[in-house]
Amino acid sequence: MLPTLLDKLKEQETQEWNNRIDTSLTGEADEVRAAYPALLENVRGQAIETIAIEKVAQWLWEQEDEASRHQAVTLLEQSQQRFPDDYVIGTYLQQFRTSLLSSAGFVLPEPPPPEVIEILPPDTEGAATSTETVDPAAADPAVEKPKPTLTTEVPKPTTTEAVDKPDPKPDPKPDPPKPVDLGPPPPTTGGDGN
Repeated sequence: MLPTLLDKLKEQETQEWNNRIDTSLTGEADEVRAAYPALLENVRGQAIETIAIEKVAQWLWEQEDEASRHQAVTLLEQSQQRFPDDYVIGTYLQQFRTSLLSSAGFVLPEPPPPEVIEILPPDTEGAATSTETVDPAAADPAVEKPKPTLTTEVPKPTTTEAVDKPDPKPDPKPDPPKPVDLGPPPPTTGGDGN
């Protein structure tokens, strides 16, 4: 029972520190920059220290300015000397260093200036030429621009010759059926079957 009670107290203390760390990393960037060294000093030697270092380094990196990113790498380098076996600190350090080195000296190239293409109207004889384009709707307020309307096209039924011509009238008297030719009748034998 005693170890369970001590474990709960440690867990509660760790959670309180975790909440303090998260709270100190919220707010204005200048306030956080001024407060994080004191925070790291307060957690020094405690079980939560590496978590605080990781969170502060991540916060610095997320500020996305060069100085903050260098601060994050420096903090992780110093922390790795104290905690050489900490996996998360080592991983963050490697990730942040690689990113800094790959972006060092990289400058986005300037896009080429846009190519200007002049489109001249076709030369027509006897037409008045002008450099101004005239929009009749803009020139005369009485002219209204047509408003777009949504329409649904109804498909037209397809027509064929059979549909176009009236049905032929059935004959009032159908032809009588023709007898079927069964061939010659079988030979008949006498009445006695001989």
